Amino acid sequence: MTLDGAQRVAPGMLLRRDVRVVMRDGVQLALNVFLPERDGPWPVLMSVTPYGKDRLPDWKRMLFMRLSRVRFGTLDCSRWTGFESPDPLYWTRAGYAVVQADVRGMHKSEGHASVLSDLDAQDYAELIEWAAGQPWSTGAVGLIGVSYLAMSQWRVAPLRPKGLAAIVPWEGVTDPLRELGYQDGVPETGFVGTWWKYRMRPGHNPRYPMAEDFPAERDRHPFDDEYWSAKRPALERIEAPALVCASWSDHGLHTRGSLEGFERIGSRDHGAFGDIGQRRRHIQAPAFLLQQHRHFEAEQARNLLLQTGNLQIGQACQRYQHIRHLLVIGAATENVQAVANLR
Repeated sequence: MTLDGAQRVAPGMLLRRDVRVVMRDGVQLALNVFLPERDGPWPVLMSVTPYGKDRLPDWKRMLFMRLSRVRFGTLDCSRWTGFESPDPLYWTRAGYAVVQADVRGMHKSEGHASVLSDLDAQDYAELIEWAAGQPWSTGAVGLIGVSYLAMSQWRVAPLRPKGLAAIVPWEGVTDPLRELGYQDGVPETGFVGTWWKYRMRPGHNPRYPMAEDFPAERDRHPFDDEYWSAKRPALERIEAPALVCASWSDHGLHTRGSLEGFERIGSRDHGAFGDIGQRRRHIQAPAFLLQQHRHFEAEQARNLLLQTGNLQIGQACQRYQHIRHLLVIGAATENVQAVANLR
């Protein structure tokens, strides 16, 4: 089953641009739907981005991010891949529908843009339930994405929307006060200003004023208060199986939050990677794509990571039974993987 108006844009892949989904308050969010060019229905992979679903890729603003000392490495993905997003060509060829939406108030979506608000989380939940109910969908929706696209997963998953089957938050802050606005009380003076000036402010829909000025609000709220607690996800309420990536090279932003998310998540089934190297690079690397694929496929089979594993350090290997944590330190260059089996 296909989607009316979808066009073939690559061998084996269809695209329907600018689908409009009406939220509970009448605001319309814009999204793109990528489908395999064969009979469905298919499970869905979704991400919601503030960076523009149609910026494929956004080389200009990636340059500004590099100037703020963010390092991406060499990204191995198709031209249809948005910033910090899953590669639609890879996933449609693997038998998934891929949905990417502009967050409220950004780019082609209506409304007033904010940062990780309750309103954003509720929008995301409604999009998940919309995707689960489409005739081209099996009803199972997985979430995947890096950085902000991971942080938004932390925010929506506690709402437990119908159809949410699994999440893959790849390097995502869980405490915006301590990990984004400040670093344990020290104001963040490099990344936030550049991110806001070159990514967020230019990307908002000019028809609607932004709902907040994050750098200014950060300065007005130097201590933990209602402003920050409203942006902090209820990790213990997350039930969806999760595959978490924590980058050891990203201490100034996502490292702490990713590990906190893994430790505190309420899901019975969850695992984690520790990624050494340039951030965002490995989400598209073949070995990591294989693990993501296994995660989503296992969830469909209701048999997530139920095997006993090995602990490998260099050439040393020791067998464990009834383990809680399975660590795999790979010989491949630049990466250390940490996978946790069943809390």
